[in-house]
Amino acid sequence: MLLIPFLEATAEYLRLKAIKEGEKQVIYLEKAMGKDVSKFFKHQGNVLLKHLPETFNLSSFSHAWDTTQLETYLIFRYLIIKHKSRATYFGIRTLER
Repeated sequence: MLLIPFLEATAEYLRLKAIKEGEKQVIYLEKAMGKDVSKFFKHQGNVLLKHLPETFNLSSFSHAWDTTQLETYLIFRYLIIKHKSRATYFGIRTLER
């Protein structure tokens, strides 16, 4: 009857190990995404500054912002898809263990 407690302890150890590994992956993903999003927002700010006219008014800002969004949309979309794919991959890989 000593085998059952051993098997239960082994299963619990493997479960906790998988959770710890999952936590490490989440931290890695958060850091990678934070770094990419930070770079993106800096780039978007530079594009916005490029489109702002010398004299500021609300309509010129709205036009500059719309132009900036059009220019940077594909980059932002790529980042979302990239990190969604990474998260899905790591999630599936963690569940397979």
